[in-house]
Amino acid sequence: MKTFICIVMAVLATTFMSLEANATARGRVVVANNTVKTDQGTLLRAGTFWIESDQPQFIAYYRSDEPWIRAKENHLNAVRLAIGYGWVQNDTFPLDKYLSYLDEFIGRAAAENMYVIIDWHYMVNSHGDGPKMDVAKGQTFWSAVAPRYANRTNVLYELCNEPVAWTVPDYNAQDIQNQQTLYNLMRQNAPDTHIIVLSFAVPNSGMANLANQLSVDWSKTSVGFHGYYKDTSQYIQQLKALRPCINTEFMPPTAFTDQPGIKPGDDFGMRPMEGDIWNQQTMERLEISWAGWFFLWQPEPLAFEDDAARDARSKGYYCRADASMNIVDVTDAAPASSSGFVLNSTYNTYNGTFTITNNSGAYIDGPLNIVLTDLPSGVTVVNATGSLDGKPAVQVPGVYSLAPGASAKVNLAIADPAHMGIPDIANTYSGVISQDFLAEKYHARR
Repeated sequence: MKTFICIVMAVLATTFMSLEANATARGRVVVANNTVKTDQGTLLRAGTFWIESDQPQFIAYYRSDEPWIRAKENHLNAVRLAIGYGWVQNDTFPLDKYLSYLDEFIGRAAAENMYVIIDWHYMVNSHGDGPKMDVAKGQTFWSAVAPRYANRTNVLYELCNEPVAWTVPDYNAQDIQNQQTLYNLMRQNAPDTHIIVLSFAVPNSGMANLANQLSVDWSKTSVGFHGYYKDTSQYIQQLKALRPCINTEFMPPTAFTDQPGIKPGDDFGMRPMEGDIWNQQTMERLEISWAGWFFLWQPEPLAFEDDAARDARSKGYYCRADASMNIVDVTDAAPASSSGFVLNSTYNTYNGTFTITNNSGAYIDGPLNIVLTDLPSGVTVVNATGSLDGKPAVQVPGVYSLAPGASAKVNLAIADPAHMGIPDIANTYSGVISQDFLAEKYHARR
């Protein structure tokens, strides 16, 4: 009997984990135009969580709502989890502690409709470590991590942060073999997960040539690079012409990092590329996915995602949010009016139409939805497409932008078996509403 109970519990646990993994997560990323794109065809735009035992205040911050709200406000759709496992120094967490944090933050990201890049952030030439990654530690790390999150569709793997100090001429045949060894281990345990390889610290000529020495599935693999010490994007463009690529790390410009709390006077190796002050501007121009190191990294005043967004808005390269991340109440600008509801005796539902009219002087981004906030108990919306704060929502079909003065209609079917009455008031929201994320907290910030 005990054996049977254990088997049942194991099956239920496996089923629950599978449902949890797939209930809200984004679809797998894809390789398109030789970069990594989301299930909506947008670039990955990520901040970074630094998961290390010597920075407990960082982890406390990541566990709060603040960085997740800031991600939405600044149109970030991913977070790079930099896992410092395996340093020579003695203050790293044991592996099982890292796994518990990964479980937590991957689950939160899925609930927020965001992607996660798991970065084995081994630090070459730091704290006594040598100039090359430790393959044995990488095998230990990925043997635990790769199978654990293989079915998480919102997760990508970054084989190793800057595995060789520092760029193409520093690699030798053994370094390529080390990449192949870890890649094979990861791919065997996670057949469908996107894997980022090489992750060059400094972009240079010949990155694609090294990548070509690897035997990988390029439909699910990309070459990582960082944006340091170069004032030209020519080597990045050479790489993108030949292999899928992604920029997994860069710092803000020196003018922003030269302040107390970071390292005054240290420019972190950032150089304007073709006049682009912020590195993500270059990535947007080249259509390459990216992750910023000091984005989401700490709370204000060291939260540079706001500064980056201001630069992007002022120069016209600010990206639109992935639709499901940008849920905004636009009732004041585009109110919804009801035509009234008529009983359909065939289906025993009350059918009616709401008309949304854009009374503002600007376009309103879609998709648009009406949310019924005052339905009596027992009254349900039969054709609801989602809910917000527990209230039913219906998306307006086929409307992705509403011009000033324009209107759009949406039909509703409502079940009211006790004849409680149907209110003729609804709020209007833009964004994809499929479920309750952080709606109340998010709206409070607006």
